[in-house]
Amino acid sequence: MKGQEMMKDVFLLVGRLCVVFVFVFSIVGHLADFTGMQDFMANYGMPYTAFFLTSSLVVRAIGSASIILGYRTVWGVGLLTVFLIPTTLIFHLDFKNPVEGIAFMENVGLQGALLLLAAAGPGRFSLEGWKRRITPEKAERLLLVG
Repeated sequence: MKGQEMMKDVFLLVGRLCVVFVFVFSIVGHLADFTGMQDFMANYGMPYTAFFLTSSLVVRAIGSASIILGYRTVWGVGLLTVFLIPTTLIFHLDFKNPVEGIAFMENVGLQGALLLLAAAGPGRFSLEGWKRRITPEKAERLLLVG
């Protein structure tokens, strides 16, 4: 049973990193071409593109960091959901364009992965997992030794 638990925790860690990679990669891309991304957003009729783009970068960065660290993971999932749902509904509903249809389905899949992560928790290899393993007795010993 212990080996299965370890494998589950490894899968949760790798899964967290894989899911967040998509968001981190998009942050880097949008920072690299901030003006181009603003133009893209404006083409969809969005006002205040600098505000919305900056806000989305902050939301994605905080949500991604939360999931990578495994700290308040459900909140991180919530932040990425706040970004993902409107983005999907605003930019990826043109099903006549195959690229947009694929992007829509990818976002639906990402949302599913985020929901699974919220349900399963971050696992042992996370700040939440570490916090659960530190009992009051262990904390007292650590404080007395240190």
